Amino acid sequence: MTKHKARRPVVAQERPLLAEGNPEPPAGRVAAQSDQVAWWLDSDPRKALEKYMRMYRKSAYASHNFRAVRRILPTPSRAGAIALDYGCGGGQITVLLARLGYHVTATDSAACALAACKVHLEDEKIADRVQLVLKEVSANWQGLDGPFDLIVAKDVIEHIQDDAGFLREVARRLLPGGKLLLVTQNDYSWNYWLEAPQALAKDPYWMGWHSTEHVRFYNKPRLKGMLRAFGFRPVRWQGHYLLPYRAFKGWFFCKLRNAVDKLLGEEAFYWPDRLLGLHWPFNGLGWSIQVLAIKEPNWSNTDDREN
Repeated sequence: MTKHKARRPVVAQERPLLAEGNPEPPAGRVAAQSDQVAWWLDSDPRKALEKYMRMYRKSAYASHNFRAVRRILPTPSRAGAIALDYGCGGGQITVLLARLGYHVTATDSAACALAACKVHLEDEKIADRVQLVLKEVSANWQGLDGPFDLIVAKDVIEHIQDDAGFLREVARRLLPGGKLLLVTQNDYSWNYWLEAPQALAKDPYWMGWHSTEHVRFYNKPRLKGMLRAFGFRPVRWQGHYLLPYRAFKGWFFCKLRNAVDKLLGEEAFYWPDRLLGLHWPFNGLGWSIQVLAIKEPNWSNTDDREN
């Protein structure tokens, strides 16, 4: 960390190519963006996995975001429960689901990411509990028929042009009473209000947000309305990265951040997430907004209601 210029947290990009028409980052940016961009472009699965795991070790944001997801991830409600990890990346969530006792289907549109995920599963000795499915961009849901007890979509929905269609397909593949865990970026967050409008105008890669790869931001009211339209009842919300400690500029704040970092470590900046992130109103104010929703038993799989 430099003395007067604090670094921004590195945002883990789990699903590199589930966006509609996702362009490859410019060559100069790949080198500058470090491992969280480059890992899924590496054709060597072992090297790709090493870069992917290094991202979680080096990035406080990435590691704490994973812990936050783990806090609200439901355990299997029955023996033989099946989970879908939609946009699995290198497999952090996939491994967690398998260790919780789910039989897992994991899918991604990036072949290199799936290859790295396969190595990850073999290293963890749980490959026999996971089916890997390569899903092409804009392809149908072939091989993902379900029905599933749980579907996880971490940092995915903001990539998808037809988000209403995505939620409709998710609802059709969940068992009655099945659960959906959605994680995305929140424009009702302090991080967005403090920094996003000006930062995005200068840098389309701000906070890992690629303006041509990501379609839209979400927030708690918007997600609540969309979920209810497709037969989901939100039961738990969580906000992560409540304290945008890198957004505060100026000599005083840099000094303060450096002092806290030196005395307590960067971990201290994520204490508000653990203390407040699951409670109203803070559960709707994190840069990462996470919602666990249950599919209502009386929702019909032939229901084509639009958001």
